[in-house]
Amino acid sequence: MNIEDPQQYLLTLFEKEVEQREERKINLLFKTATLPNVSGNPFDWTDIQLGQGLSQEWVLEGEFIG
Repeated sequence: MNIEDPQQYLLTLFEKEVEQREERKINLLFKTATLPNVSGNPFDWTDIQLGQGLSQEWVLEGEFIG
């Protein structure tokens, strides 16, 4: 960071700190999540009810995830 204005320097420093804390928080949440290990097993769609006009293919494509 090469910023001559002390206020701008501090603002940039705090913004980077917030970004790093958010990243650490997300990583910690991933580590502590107790998600089942399903590697190699196909997803069971038997009990899944999709809304009208939605299909399994649409969900698998994931285009709704921005």
